[in-house]
Amino acid sequence: MRGIESAGINPDNPAKKEFFERRNRILSQVNNMARRLVIFGVLGAAIAPGEVDPGFIFQSQTEVSQKKKLSFEEKKKKAEELFGWDSLEAKGTEVRNVKDFEKIMKGKTIIDGLVTSSSSEFEELNSDKFTEIVNKTFPKGWVNNEVAAISPGYVTEAVPPEYGLGKDSKALAFCISQWRGTDWEGRRLILLTTAAEQQDIHYLVEELITHELGHANDWSSDMEMSNEERLDLLLAVSDRLDAASRYDSSYVESIKNRNKRLERYFKAREYWAEICSAYFNDPDVLDVEDYILVDSVVKKSDPNFNCRKSSQERSQMIEKNIVRTPRNRGNKYAPRNLPRR
Repeated sequence: MRGIESAGINPDNPAKKEFFERRNRILSQVNNMARRLVIFGVLGAAIAPGEVDPGFIFQSQTEVSQKKKLSFEEKKKKAEELFGWDSLEAKGTEVRNVKDFEKIMKGKTIIDGLVTSSSSEFEELNSDKFTEIVNKTFPKGWVNNEVAAISPGYVTEAVPPEYGLGKDSKALAFCISQWRGTDWEGRRLILLTTAAEQQDIHYLVEELITHELGHANDWSSDMEMSNEERLDLLLAVSDRLDAASRYDSSYVESIKNRNKRLERYFKAREYWAEICSAYFNDPDVLDVEDYILVDSVVKKSDPNFNCRKSSQERSQMIEKNIVRTPRNRGNKYAPRNLPRR
């Protein structure tokens, strides 16, 4: 745990060892309770510490205060030291400004229906019902302001080789700014791949698309962040990569690149998307600091959003509106007639 002094402690002393183990268990329980209080709105997110240890609250507040004192130029320098400017997306934090987007006409997101197949059945969620689910259960401004379209393009796409996951790794979805010559002036396209076609619709909406929405609302994609807000979010996520209490994602931990600064940037980008997905589905799995990090961005565009209530409603709406059809040869969902949009 952060901040515990080890000087003068004999690790072989059973009594002291038992004391600190009991102390750590109690603090872990308190931290878990703090997260729940934040989620239910009982405890203000801005004052909930990540590890509720009264002996170290002052130290944590001092660290936060020091971060706030950094100038914009100092934040840029820190980001350069951590990530370099090898990534064009990282460079975007230097030049993009919220005023650049004031002239853009923000239309509604085009949302296509979903069709998936398993060995025994097909699942379908039509466009109207899918659109209703998205509009009702995600924060205002996280979809229509940021995403031009969500589409099951079902194209084959490999995971970028820079991630170091192996040449046979296939992406399930990706979030991009351009596709086949079309540019949405800053908004993103969430496109599903052929690998996603084999997943069930609950997984696609609740796990996969929530991850991609995180990408559409990060420091390089969000349409409404100022330059400094972009750097603040990037640096905050970077801090979480080194925390013992960070979210456990085997995907993030598996990313490898010979350029360690570029690797760190990729990990930061995917870590943010992973904790966004967890926030929308099961916020209890997040450490309180990760919860607050996502919630603070969400509440800027939708102050009344309730992630727990929305998660339950989303799951119920999906189940209610899925049409399942047995996989029989010759029916309208036979592979040769499988709808693509």
